[in-house]
Amino acid sequence: MAGEASSGEGFGGADSAEAIELDKRMSQAFMAFNSDAHKHATTGTLIQAWRPRTDVSGAVYLETKGLPVSIYGMGDMLAQFRYLCCSRRFSPVVPDEMGVVGRVFSTGKPEFCGDVQTFKEPAYLRAQEAASCNLHSMCAVPVYRGCERGEAAAVVELLWHDKDVPFGTAITRLQSCFETVGLYTTDMDISAITMGLNMVSLDDGKPGS
Repeated sequence: MAGEASSGEGFGGADSAEAIELDKRMSQAFMAFNSDAHKHATTGTLIQAWRPRTDVSGAVYLETKGLPVSIYGMGDMLAQFRYLCCSRRFSPVVPDEMGVVGRVFSTGKPEFCGDVQTFKEPAYLRAQEAASCNLHSMCAVPVYRGCERGEAAAVVELLWHDKDVPFGTAITRLQSCFETVGLYTTDMDISAITMGLNMVSLDDGKPGS
């Protein structure tokens, strides 16, 4: 299953033309990525975008509802997890409300985990949903509009039923698909990927979310 077109509408109102263009590019990259997803997964892959939007009170949150998504393989449980994610939103600034998505957006540092079911809240805020949908491997990376990699424009999250997927292969392919449409993610050393979730908050060193 590929491509849920952006609705162009967040919970705070209509998205800008720039945001809609970003969604279009991410959607193209997602479909290209999942066209050969069998190289890094045997049972299925979910790739989805999270982008900042402003709610009616003026607070900024990251959400995925209406944004690009692509599912490869037998995707019933992946589609269920996607559905559950569409009701969630994460803060880019409040440590207890960040989750993986908020942390990656704020720090620009990708996170990788070979089995999210080994973590519980608040380390991984969707632990219950991941367990119910039989998801294990996860990575989340920032998305940038330019190669100078200034402020992140979005976060892309990849999830698999498989444990311990070959993240290097997946990230190399994702980077290639992004650059084809003029987008970029973290310039990282694939051979030195650090596994685990970033448990330290940005503000005070207390356990994050």
